[in-house]
Amino acid sequence: MRIVSLIAGLFLAAVAFEDAQAVNFLGDFVNTLEADVIGFLSYTFAVLLFAGAVLAIPAARASAICFLVAGFLGMYLGFDTIWSNALILGVASLLLAFISYTGFQRQQRRNLESGQSQEIY
Repeated sequence: MRIVSLIAGLFLAAVAFEDAQAVNFLGDFVNTLEADVIGFLSYTFAVLLFAGAVLAIPAARASAICFLVAGFLGMYLGFDTIWSNALILGVASLLLAFISYTGFQRQQRRNLESGQSQEIY
């Protein structure tokens, strides 16, 4: 489960970063405060997806939180702006948050069954 979160998260982060560059480039033509804010939020969305993917193996709970925040941010960007691809990426990010948290729960269950100490993160 964690490997799936890692690979899919890196793919989504690459797509979101490419789209963020396009949104920021088109926002430079408009040159308004709203376009600057949307450009910043789109880069933040891509960075959160990348952070969630990187944290998928060592800290699955933190990865799930990053994916969850990125999912809500992507859904906001998809509903509020013309960047409709962000809505799809946001929903996929919410699914990755669920997968990452499920992987964390399975690891916790295995640790309890084998008598090992629990993970702190």
